[in-house]
Amino acid sequence: MLPVPNGETRKCAVTACALPVARLRIRAPLTDADDAVADLCLGDEQGRLFALVGSDLPELSRGNDALREVVERYGDHPVAAYARIVLGTNEAREFKLVGPDNQIDVRKPRPEEAEQLLAPVLDVAAVRAPAERVAAPDAKLREGAAALRRMVDETTSELAPHVAAYIRARRREIAAEVVVPE
Repeated sequence: MLPVPNGETRKCAVTACALPVARLRIRAPLTDADDAVADLCLGDEQGRLFALVGSDLPELSRGNDALREVVERYGDHPVAAYARIVLGTNEAREFKLVGPDNQIDVRKPRPEEAEQLLAPVLDVAAVRAPAERVAAPDAKLREGAAALRRMVDETTSELAPHVAAYIRARRREIAAEVVVPE
């Protein structure tokens, strides 16, 4: 019998199955910087920004501010690479905000800022170079994504494995902004 919100109970059939139990041990941060970076990166807004690989939405401004703080105050921390990728990719793209009256505000790409943010993590020129040899935008995207994949796979000693995995997972989104700028 299971309770339901109105106070009644309902019968349900449950099939028993044996699943392995995963045990996790969560340690305290090793340093004060680890603790501060975790606080700055683990908010709901930051999670949305990581999933979208950046956004200028006003509703996500606190998340962007937190990621900027990670880059500015803790730029050498390994997790700062994520913030750089998100902020840099967002700077590389055009952003359109549609207002309630259907007015569209356009923020143009800021390639200099994007490159400054991405340079410590990615060789932007190496990602763009293969795409410059082809004309069609979809071919540029494929070439840029392939270049990102090669870069990540070949430079695993320079990138932390978790950062390489994030780049691999988001390579099409990153390439779309870095390789095919407007």
